[in-house]
Amino acid sequence: MNVFAESKMRLLVIMILASLSLCNPAGAEPTAQSGEIHCEPEKAVQNQDSAKLEAKCLAQMNGLASRNGDELRLVLASGKIKSLLSNHRACDDNDADKCLMYRLSAYYPAQQLFVIEADQYESYSVAAVSASTGATTLMDDHPHLSPSGKRLAVAFSSEAWETKRDIAIYTIENGMLRLEWSYKAKDYEQWEFAGWDGDDRVKLRVTSRLTDSAGKEDLATRDADVRRTDAGWRLRKPTNAKPKRGA
Repeated sequence: MNVFAESKMRLLVIMILASLSLCNPAGAEPTAQSGEIHCEPEKAVQNQDSAKLEAKCLAQMNGLASRNGDELRLVLASGKIKSLLSNHRACDDNDADKCLMYRLSAYYPAQQLFVIEADQYESYSVAAVSASTGATTLMDDHPHLSPSGKRLAVAFSSEAWETKRDIAIYTIENGMLRLEWSYKAKDYEQWEFAGWDGDDRVKLRVTSRLTDSAGKEDLATRDADVRRTDAGWRLRKPTNAKPKRGA
């Protein structure tokens, strides 16, 4: 790319970012509704067309993200391009070791974060890419932005593949992510995100084993949460004992 073309690209990026940040002027608190773009797959829906989902996102990106075949291109604030290269042929050939497909699934303009789903042969992970620096933060599932826009929460467990964290909370500072708190279960627990309640509480659902007085185990799905206190984040889980009849 010559000097003129590079300067033109940088000017274009500055203009786009400026237009996207009009709803979040300097000094204002970012909100969870500041022009976000979401095209995540619905977990309850089978056989979704990932290409159509991504195309829906790309159509709203004003050139900040684009696709050319297997290459997903992200334009950073500096004007540099971050490329993510998929391998659709390996997936079509059932080559589990090389199968990898990157797909844009969300964009947070106020936080300057791209959310990328990385689909493998029988699993997936998620990456949050900073538009400010290009730094990548790996996650086990799609993140959820807090009402103030200052944090992201992830809650996900899988019986099909290993996850690094069942629950994770990140803070967002200048387009960068920092892991603030996380939890990994030692016993059988399947976690899912249920929603933010303000900025200091994350509502959760967990499927775990219940044990009765005779030692018999059953699975049950119940409510839980994690709250931010003066001492930090605290997880509140249901007990693993069955309630007594009549209690």
